[in-house]
Amino acid sequence: MGEILGKYRIDGLVAEGGMARILRAKTEGVGGVEKVVALKCLRGVLSEDDSFVRMLMDEARITVRMTHKNIAQVYGLEHDGNTYFMVMEYIDGVSLAELSNSLFNLNRVFPIEAAVFIAMEVCSGLSYAHRMTDDNGEPLGIVHRDVNPQNICISKEGEVKLIDFGIAKARQATSETQAGTIKGKFNYMSPEQARGDRVDQRADVFALGAVLYEMLCGHMLYPLSLEDARLRSATRMADFVPIEHYMPEIPDKLRRILAKALTRDLSQRFATSRDFLLALTQFFHDGCKVYDALNLSILVEKYLAQKSSGSGMKGRPSSSQNHPSVARTIPAVRAVGRPSDFAVDSGDTAIMGAEAARKFIADYVPPDVEDSSATAVYTQPVFDTDASIARSVDLSIVSPGNDSTVMVRMNDVHHEGLFTALSQKFVARLQARLQSVSERALVVTAITLTVILVIAILLFVNMSQTAAQTTAPQDISIQGPVAP
Repeated sequence: MGEILGKYRIDGLVAEGGMARILRAKTEGVGGVEKVVALKCLRGVLSEDDSFVRMLMDEARITVRMTHKNIAQVYGLEHDGNTYFMVMEYIDGVSLAELSNSLFNLNRVFPIEAAVFIAMEVCSGLSYAHRMTDDNGEPLGIVHRDVNPQNICISKEGEVKLIDFGIAKARQATSETQAGTIKGKFNYMSPEQARGDRVDQRADVFALGAVLYEMLCGHMLYPLSLEDARLRSATRMADFVPIEHYMPEIPDKLRRILAKALTRDLSQRFATSRDFLLALTQFFHDGCKVYDALNLSILVEKYLAQKSSGSGMKGRPSSSQNHPSVARTIPAVRAVGRPSDFAVDSGDTAIMGAEAARKFIADYVPPDVEDSSATAVYTQPVFDTDASIARSVDLSIVSPGNDSTVMVRMNDVHHEGLFTALSQKFVARLQARLQSVSERALVVTAITLTVILVIAILLFVNMSQTAAQTTAPQDISIQGPVAP
């Protein structure tokens, strides 16, 4: 862009919201050493509004003391003439909203371990902020109040960072939100915040629960189609569809953790973000596959590569797009489990257990999927057959085990020629299974079979010799008087 703001040279726009713009900038130090930073600037005439300037100052005052790996670092507040701007850590990556939309538009959701890992990282940052004290050891009473996917960033290294404490509540803030004033996004807002009541850290617990809910099942807590009045009413009552409706096989422990985070009753919700973090951590270590920042970085890199090539889809589908109108139904697949029954379109995609998929369709693993961190297509049919509804974990597995879950494309299901298709793919799958077996296992198997064969031959020879001796003719001599 070539603009200069203070001592910073602007070289790009990162994001733009209703109140502020985030700019990428560089500052040059001694010896030509450059530092890349992000600048948060008030937009247009807002920079001349004292109330908005005070909000920016409050955000800087709250966050400048924070030094935590899961919170974007704020270096300070500066001004150039009448323009005030906040200097922040530049995060080279994407927002959780972008990454989620990319997956949802591909009809995919996060693996459970990825969703829980991200939630744990955000929860760790929140717990740090909630426990902060002033110089006298008094709690600052910080509440973010705007935890949502847009305010969660993931770097190329898989670091999860919470950003934008712009409407955060803290005891040291100079601007106080008036009673009854509602700030934040309703789809992630706690009931008490939606009512305009005073809030504490439990409001952030609820908001993060809503984010985790969305990552797990691909649906927002409240449908986007709701008009404002109904959305506000639903938010105040925490009137949303339980996640088990979308994920019938969600681990019960995770379901109970999520329900506790999203309960309307404040006395039943996690009392602190640290309690929420401890519950998620225990589930993660007891019930999840190994997952860390490296796994997450691979997902981010793949998204960025698709974005740069222009192959990624843009925009988030509405809830009505999840189940398009039926163009050609498949009699063998009748879906139920929604308010009204519907037939699965041949263009739809379902998810089911691998064992059920083997019995049900011909092609249950997409041949073009190579991303081990990718997850299954998400739609919500519940089949009349014995197929169990679940969700995919690693689509790169060519031959998933019976307890794995896989993606099923309905246009690959041809019930008339099912058995023919199954027989045609049997050899290919057998070869794939053999390729997945290690050389050591093959050597051990070969030696074992050889030993068994040798023993069988020896036993056969021994039995043959015994039988020959038993049936051999005896030499019989007759004794008696000899004839003259």
